[in-house]
Amino acid sequence: ESLERLFVGGESPSSSALNECLRRGVPIRQIYGPTETTIWSLTNRCTSYEGGDSGARVIGYPTEETISPLIPLRESPDSKMNLYAIHAIAGSIFPYYGILLAIPKRFNVFAIEYRKEYKSRTLVDLAHFYVRQINKERRGASVYLLGHSLGGILAREMAHLMQLQSAQHSPPFVVMLDSWSVGTENLQVGAVKEYLQSQMKSLPDRNIFIDRAMNLASMLKAHRFQLNDIKIYLLKAKKQTDSTLRTIGGNKSKAVTTLWTNGWHRYSTKPIDIYLVNADHDSIMKNENARILSDIFARIFK
Repeated sequence: ESLERLFVGGESPSSSALNECLRRGVPIRQIYGPTETTIWSLTNRCTSYEGGDSGARVIGYPTEETISPLIPLRESPDSKMNLYAIHAIAGSIFPYYGILLAIPKRFNVFAIEYRKEYKSRTLVDLAHFYVRQINKERRGASVYLLGHSLGGILAREMAHLMQLQSAQHSPPFVVMLDSWSVGTENLQVGAVKEYLQSQMKSLPDRNIFIDRAMNLASMLKAHRFQLNDIKIYLLKAKKQTDSTLRTIGGNKSKAVTTLWTNGWHRYSTKPIDIYLVNADHDSIMKNENARILSDIFARIFK
């Protein structure tokens, strides 16, 4: 019973404790949590003990359909409106904690995290997977989509898929935090890796996120945008700096200055509503901008 409470109760045993339980024939249930700090992350340090009828085995890595990428950040039992915040290029959902208080309290807020275990090899396939997961768990709630950088691109693809499935139950618009549709075809994947290595040098699990980013960067570079009628609310970073996520040819300063829509006017049949935020591409997600983001969200989600 104590062992059952240990493993089913959500504790994090050491790899030596896992090995001892496997040696003694104690069955281990498959438990997959939302982050790397879960029991399955210890699998590669465990030894498999087979034979007999013990039922002991090493926990297998989760497959795409056994993992939910939806991580609850805030839930209200009375709310029937779900806001999904989609990961950026590193696949992480942690930046959304910094702006959570800016999102109107009437929303349940879920973040969508990326993992290498997902079988999707294109952004459209990934959007299909995320939509399937939302449809499994939405329970009749209205859906709203928001994303920073790559997350905004995925939000638009997801909204279009939902619209094709059911116009009545699809998101009325998407909110993008400095997402770009221009220059991504010239993305330098190696430069993305170098950038993230410098940005995440103090994180103990940085290699996990860098590996995820390499997958996502390749998908973004290969992605080709299509025209549709999804309404876009764009929160545009006022401080424009060079970004590893786009390479703009020609007169770069002029292109960046004049492309007020971040290129989205070329792919939307509806006007792009733009809100300038006094930040750059990365700092737009920091807690210091929560107040201005709160004011903007209040106008968008009125």
